Amino acid sequence: MSAGILKTFSVLLCSLCITSQLIAQSNNHTDSIYAQYAATTLSRDSAQAAPWGYLVKFRQYPGNPLLTQHGLLHAIGAQHFILRDATFDSLQLKTVVYLSPANANWKSSRQLLSTITRIRPSDSLTIQITTPPPATNVRSQPLQYANVQQQIPEYNMAVVRVKAQDWPRFIGQAGVVFADIPRQPRTEVAIREHNLSINLVSSVHQLYPALKGTNRIVAIKEQLFDTADVDLKGKYVPSAIASPKENSHATSMATWIAGMGNSSPQGRGVASAARLTSSTFDRLLPDEKSFFQQFGLTLQNHSYGTPGIENYYGQEAQAYDQLVLEADTILHVFSSGNIGNNTPDNGTYQGLAAFANLTGTFKQAKNVLVVGAVDSFYNLLDGGIYGSSRGPAYDGRVKPEVVTYGQAGTSDAAATTTGIAVLLQEAYALQYGKTPPSALTKTILINSADDIGTAQVDYYTGFGLVNALEAIRTVKEQRFRSGTVTAGTTQTYTIPVPAGMRQLKVTLGWNDVPAAVNAPKALVNDLDLFVTDANGRQFVPWILNPAPNAQSLRRAAVRGRDSLNNQEQVTIDMPPAGNVQIQVRGQAIPGNTPVTHYIAYQYTPLSSFSWRYPAPADILTAGTSVPLRWQTNASGNFDLSYTLDSGRTWTAIASQIAITGKTWRWQLPDTFSTARLRMSNADTTWYSDYFYLATAPDIQAGFDCPDEVMVYWNPTRGVAGYEVLTLENGALRPIVQTTDTFAIISRTQTKSIYFAVRTVHKDGWKGMNSYTLNTKQQGLECYFQQTLADATEDSKVSLYVRFASLYKLKRFSWERRESERGSFITLSSQNITQEYSYSSSDVPPHSGIIFYRVKLELTDGRIYYSDPIPVNILLNQAFHLFPVPTTNEIRLLSKEIKNDQLRLIDISGRVVAQLPVTQFTQVLSLQSLAPGVYWCVIYRDKQRIFIKKIIKL
Repeated sequence: MSAGILKTFSVLLCSLCITSQLIAQSNNHTDSIYAQYAATTLSRDSAQAAPWGYLVKFRQYPGNPLLTQHGLLHAIGAQHFILRDATFDSLQLKTVVYLSPANANWKSSRQLLSTITRIRPSDSLTIQITTPPPATNVRSQPLQYANVQQQIPEYNMAVVRVKAQDWPRFIGQAGVVFADIPRQPRTEVAIREHNLSINLVSSVHQLYPALKGTNRIVAIKEQLFDTADVDLKGKYVPSAIASPKENSHATSMATWIAGMGNSSPQGRGVASAARLTSSTFDRLLPDEKSFFQQFGLTLQNHSYGTPGIENYYGQEAQAYDQLVLEADTILHVFSSGNIGNNTPDNGTYQGLAAFANLTGTFKQAKNVLVVGAVDSFYNLLDGGIYGSSRGPAYDGRVKPEVVTYGQAGTSDAAATTTGIAVLLQEAYALQYGKTPPSALTKTILINSADDIGTAQVDYYTGFGLVNALEAIRTVKEQRFRSGTVTAGTTQTYTIPVPAGMRQLKVTLGWNDVPAAVNAPKALVNDLDLFVTDANGRQFVPWILNPAPNAQSLRRAAVRGRDSLNNQEQVTIDMPPAGNVQIQVRGQAIPGNTPVTHYIAYQYTPLSSFSWRYPAPADILTAGTSVPLRWQTNASGNFDLSYTLDSGRTWTAIASQIAITGKTWRWQLPDTFSTARLRMSNADTTWYSDYFYLATAPDIQAGFDCPDEVMVYWNPTRGVAGYEVLTLENGALRPIVQTTDTFAIISRTQTKSIYFAVRTVHKDGWKGMNSYTLNTKQQGLECYFQQTLADATEDSKVSLYVRFASLYKLKRFSWERRESERGSFITLSSQNITQEYSYSSSDVPPHSGIIFYRVKLELTDGRIYYSDPIPVNILLNQAFHLFPVPTTNEIRLLSKEIKNDQLRLIDISGRVVAQLPVTQFTQVLSLQSLAPGVYWCVIYRDKQRIFIKKIIKL
C-alpha cells in the first residue's frame, strides 16, 4: 500500500472515529432541539426504512457552502441543521458540537410540534399534510395512523386527524412529505389615513385620466367588504366563496383599491372604476383556479397574515407558486406583516430581533409580491405594533420586494399596490390587447420603484418605494423585453442608452417552478443577469449577505452572482451613451424546460428633478401643514418659494435647504387660490405644475321633507359660488350652483339622499368636495330636528321642539290627543322668531297614554306635523289599566317597578293568567280567554295593592 493511500485511509478512519464519538456524545445532550429532532428508540425503527438524515449542531453558523456540500435538508436554527450526509473531514468536525441520526419531526412545522407536545397522548389533532406526487410508488401505499378528513388533490395535500400517541409513527411514513397545523388568519392594519400622492398615484390620475381600472375585477381575499358602502356601491361581483361576515378592514381595503370617492376625497381609491369580488381567507390555500377563470381575475389582494412568524417554505407557499406558474397572468399581492420588531423563534434566523418576521408561509412564495409599509417621509414603519415586517425570507431571499405608503400598517400598503397593479395591467391591455404576465407586472413594479433606505436592494424596503407614474411610463414607453432560456443558453437584448444619463437600471424576473415543501432553498430554476455597457464593461446584479447575523443582514448590497432570488437587478451609474447588451443565462434549470423571463429597464437623467407632491392639479387643504416632496439626483442648497398670482410675486417658504432631503413641511396659506412652487439657486430653477388651495365646506341638513330637502354650509372667503352635488348611479353629479350658503332641492330634481358641496373659483375651477351627507341619518323629521314630550314628577308633561332650519317657518302649535283613536286638539300657538328651540308644558286631563305633536306652518301656507309622541300618564295613582272594556289585550301603566305580580282572575276565582310586572307599560294578551268579566289584581310582597275589573268583549 502506497504512503499516500495509507495517509488518506488514516485520515478517513480518524474522521469516522471522531464522528462515531460525536454520535455517542450526542446521547448525553438534553437541549430542546435534540429532544425534538434526534432519533429515539421509537422513531429509529421507521428511520431504518426511510432514513431522515442527521441532526447536526455547529458551534456557529457554518456557511452555505458546507451545508450544501453535506446535503442540507432543513434549517432548524442558525446552528442546528438536518443534513443528508454527516461525513465530515477533520477540520469540519472541529466546528461540530454534536450529531445524531434524525427522526422525521423536521418534516413538520415548529407550530405543529409545539402543539403536539402540549396535548394528551390520547387527544387527536387536525393536521394538513403534503403527500408525494401521484406518479411516485410511495403515493400508492396506504396512509396509516390517521383518519383522512379531506383530500386536496390539486396540491397533493390532505387534511387528517392524528392521535398524539401515534405521532412518531405517523410522521415517519414516507407518504407524509410535510405536516402543518391549520392556522387562523388575521388582518394587518388599524385604519387611519389614505394618501395617494406618496406613490405618485395622484400624478397618474392627472396625467393619465383614462386609467382608472375600467372593465377590470379585483379579488380581495379576507372577510366581505360592505357592499352597500357609498364608495363601493354597485362594485361588488357576487362570489359563492365570499365570507358571510362583513368587516370594516375589508371595506377599507376595497376603498383603497377601488373606492369612488363618493363619501369624501379620502374615499377615492387607486382604480376607481374597477369592480370587486371577494373570497374568504378561512382557507389559507389559494382559491381554486375556477374562481379566477369565472371572473377573469388577474389580481388578488391579501392584506392579512398568520398570528406569528412562519419561516419555512410551507404548503401555502408551494401552492401559490404553483397557481401563479400555471395561471401566468394572476398577481397575488401580500402585506408583509406588522411585527417588524419581533424575533423569529425558528429557522436559520432564529433569535435575530427585527429580521425575518414575515407573517405567513404564503409570503415565502417566490411568484407573489410582498409589500412592506413606509410613512409619509419614506421611513419604514418601525413603531409599536405597526412595525413593517422585514426580510429576509427563510432562505435569504429578498422580502419584501417593495414598499408602499401605509401609515397604519402593511395592509393598506398592499391594497394601494394592488390598485397600482390594476392601472399597470390596464395600461398594458390598452396597448397590447391582453393582460401582462404576472412576472412582467411584478418586474415592472420592482424596476420602477425608487431606491430608498440603504443603497440598492435591502431586507427592509426590498427594491424600493413603488412609483406608480414610472411603472405606467415603463409600459407606455415599452421599456421591457421577454424571452426564454434553457440550461447553458443565453438570451441577449440590445437597448440604446441616450447621452446625459446618470443611471441605467435593469431588472430580471421570472416565475419559478414550485420547490418541494419544506425545501431548504426555494429557487429551482436559476437564471443569471449580465449587463454590458457601450465601453464593454460588464456588470452583475446587486446581492445581499444572507448570513444569520445582524451585521451581515444590515450590510449594503454588493455585486455578485445571485443564486437565491427570481428577481435580479443591475444598475450602472454614469453609463456611456450607446448600445447596452443585456444577457440572461440559464445557469441551472433542472429538467431543462425553457424558462420564460422578463426584463424591464429605465434611465435617470444626469440632472433630474421632479415634484412628487403636490401632483399637477392637486387640491390641498388651505391652512394646513403638508410635506412637500420631490425626487432629484442634484445636490446643494436651494431656496423654496411659492406664488399665488401666476409668478408675478414669490413668497419664501425656506431658504438654503439641502435639496437632497427630498421633503419639506409647508404651512399652507389660508386662501382659495391656484398655487405653484419654485426650487431655485443661482444656476438652476425648477417649477412645479399648478395646484390648488381650498377648504371643503362643512355641509349640514336644514330639513328633509317629502317634497324638498335643504342643505347648508359654512361660507368660504374668496369664492365665486358653490356647487351642490348629489349621488346617483354610483357617482356624484352637480345638481345646483348658487352664490348662497344653502340650497333647496326639489324632490322632482332628485330622489337621492346623498349630497355634497364644493367651492367654485372665479376662474371656473372647483375646490374639494365636502364629505357626502346622508340626509336620512341626521335625525330629522322634515324640519324637526328634535321633538320631546316627557312626564314630570308633578304630573305634568314637559314639551320641547328644535327646528333644523328656520327657512320659511312662520308659526307652530302644540297639539294633544287623549286616546289612540281620538283627534288632536291645539294647546297653544306661537310665532317663530330667530330661535331654533322652544319649550312648553301641559297638564294632562287623565291617566293613560296621551299623545303630543307639533304642527308647523310655513310662510307659503304649507303645513307639516311631527310624529306623535306617546306619554304614559299616572295621576295620583300607582297603576292605570286600560282600555276597559277591551277585545284582545289590556295595557298596564306602572309608576315604578318593584317586583310586583299581576294575576288575572275569572268570576269563579280561578287564576287564568299570571306574570311579573317588569315594564312601565306592559301588555297582556287576552286572545286565549273567553268573553266575560275578569279581575286584574297586583300583589307586592304577597299583599294586594291594586285591583280593577275588566270586561272582555
